[in-house]
Amino acid sequence: MATVSNLLTIREAQIRLGVSRSTIYRLLEVGELHRLYIRTSPRITQDSLESFLARQEHLGDRGKVVIGW
Repeated sequence: MATVSNLLTIREAQIRLGVSRSTIYRLLEVGELHRLYIRTSPRITQDSLESFLARQEHLGDRGKVVIGW
Protein backbone atom coordinates (compact mmCIF):
# COMPACT_ATOMS: atom_id res chain seq x y z
CA MET A 1 0.00 0.00 0.00
CA ALA A 2 1.30 3.43 -0.91
CA THR A 3 1.81 5.91 1.87
CA VAL A 4 2.85 9.53 1.56
CA SER A 5 6.32 8.69 2.84
CA ASN A 6 6.98 6.24 0.00
CA LEU A 7 5.69 8.33 -2.89
CA LEU A 8 8.28 9.96 -5.12
CA THR A 9 7.96 12.91 -7.45
CA ILE A 10 9.14 12.50 -11.02
CA ARG A 11 12.23 14.52 -10.09
CA GLU A 12 13.02 12.32 -7.07
CA ALA A 13 12.72 9.14 -9.17
CA GLN A 14 14.88 10.76 -11.85
CA ILE A 15 17.61 11.54 -9.32
CA ARG A 16 17.49 8.08 -7.72
CA LEU A 17 17.82 6.33 -11.08
CA GLY A 18 20.23 8.87 -12.54
CA VAL A 19 18.20 9.29 -15.72
CA SER A 20 16.48 12.12 -17.54
CA ARG A 21 12.91 13.22 -16.96
CA SER A 22 11.90 11.94 -20.39
CA THR A 23 13.32 8.51 -19.54
CA ILE A 24 11.14 8.37 -16.42
CA TYR A 25 8.08 9.20 -18.50
CA ARG A 26 9.03 6.54 -21.08
CA LEU A 27 9.45 3.95 -18.30
CA LEU A 28 5.98 4.90 -17.08
CA GLU A 29 4.59 4.64 -20.62
CA VAL A 30 5.88 1.11 -21.18
CA GLY A 31 4.81 -0.06 -17.71
CA GLU A 32 8.26 -0.45 -16.16
CA LEU A 33 7.31 2.02 -13.43
CA HIS A 34 3.87 2.65 -11.94
CA ARG A 35 2.36 5.95 -10.91
CA LEU A 36 -0.61 7.30 -9.10
CA TYR A 37 -1.90 10.83 -8.89
CA ILE A 38 -2.36 13.19 -6.00
CA ARG A 39 -4.86 15.52 -7.62
CA THR A 40 -3.01 16.21 -10.89
CA SER A 41 0.53 15.49 -9.68
CA PRO A 42 1.99 12.11 -10.68
CA ARG A 43 3.81 10.14 -8.00
CA ILE A 44 5.88 6.99 -8.36
CA THR A 45 5.71 4.49 -5.54
CA GLN A 46 8.90 3.43 -3.82
CA ASP A 47 7.78 -0.20 -4.32
CA SER A 48 7.55 0.36 -8.08
CA LEU A 49 11.04 1.84 -8.20
CA GLU A 50 12.50 -0.97 -6.07
CA SER A 51 10.77 -3.63 -8.21
CA PHE A 52 12.16 -2.05 -11.36
CA LEU A 53 15.68 -2.04 -9.91
CA ALA A 54 15.35 -5.65 -8.73
CA ARG A 55 14.25 -6.76 -12.22
CA GLN A 56 17.18 -4.94 -13.77
CA GLU A 57 19.61 -6.44 -11.29
CA HIS A 58 18.21 -9.94 -11.83
CA LEU A 59 18.44 -9.65 -15.61
CA GLY A 60 21.96 -8.18 -15.66
CA ASP A 61 22.99 -7.12 -19.16
CA ARG A 62 19.85 -8.71 -20.57
CA GLY A 63 17.86 -6.26 -18.44
CA LYS A 64 18.60 -3.24 -20.57
CA VAL A 65 15.37 -1.44 -21.13
CA VAL A 66 14.97 -0.57 -24.78
CA ILE A 67 12.48 2.16 -25.32
CA GLY A 68 11.34 3.01 -28.82
CA TRP A 69 11.69 6.56 -29.97
